[in-house]
Amino acid sequence: MLPAVAVLVASVAFATQSTAGTSNLEPSWSPDGRWIAFASDRGGSFDIWKTDGLRVRRVARDGEDPAWSPGGDRIAFVAEDARTVPSICTTPASGTDGPRRRLAYYAFEPSWSPDGRHLAFVAPSDGCPQGLGIWTMRDDGAFKRQLVESGDEFTDYATPAWSPDGKQVAYSIPNSDAGESGIDTIAATATRGAPRKISPAGSEPSWSPDGRELVFSKSPHGDRFGPLFVADVRTRHVRQLTRMDAAGPAWSPGGKRIAFSAMARDGSVDLYLINPDGSHLTRLTRT
Repeated sequence: MLPAVAVLVASVAFATQSTAGTSNLEPSWSPDGRWIAFASDRGGSFDIWKTDGLRVRRVARDGEDPAWSPGGDRIAFVAEDARTVPSICTTPASGTDGPRRRLAYYAFEPSWSPDGRHLAFVAPSDGCPQGLGIWTMRDDGAFKRQLVESGDEFTDYATPAWSPDGKQVAYSIPNSDAGESGIDTIAATATRGAPRKISPAGSEPSWSPDGRELVFSKSPHGDRFGPLFVADVRTRHVRQLTRMDAAGPAWSPGGKRIAFSAMARDGSVDLYLINPDGSHLTRLTRT
């Protein structure tokens, strides 16, 4: 049997083609590293899909921000209800548009704890309903607790990522001085605790499996796409990973590959894979 990554990159141009102008975003690895879930509008509207490089399957209709559970049986994602209110749902990872369970209303960007018992997510703050903070909840939607509070309507925290040891949550912070976001971490058990700054600029962090590094995008224009960088969590040393503009990096469970989205000149967005040292750039989808 081929290694998981070899299967994933084999014949990708054949199995994952879609029409011009399609956006393939927000990759999320299965725990065994054999599949990547992602959001795509290849069907006309954004749905949740998964691919192993040879096959591509729709998992859920009308969804974005997929996050594969550590147990491999569920995918959390963001969907809108009839009132166009975004909420976090879960659906079986093996099904095609299977039953979904709604966990939280007006909530975004789910991230699983490594034991699969909790999720971190973004939602309006208790202190200021117009600003977005970082929260956690149990995997059934109970016991919601705020980790990071927004103090005003102009301050939105975003893209939480639970550390592999379950002790920290990394997230994006607003940084008006730099004109873009930065990266902080906070103890996962804290209640409005003291954060630790990792990078003064960056967004959408993803942990390496050993918990030593974070990969993130850094846009010089304050929009979503920018070069990828890797930060050492202990020393906070930052190195550049890509020159191409990218978004939504996701470190593979084995630590050997990083998936991300990148935009072409025609505006279409595709998924790519790259080694953590910047080598072996591979295009995973073709629009």
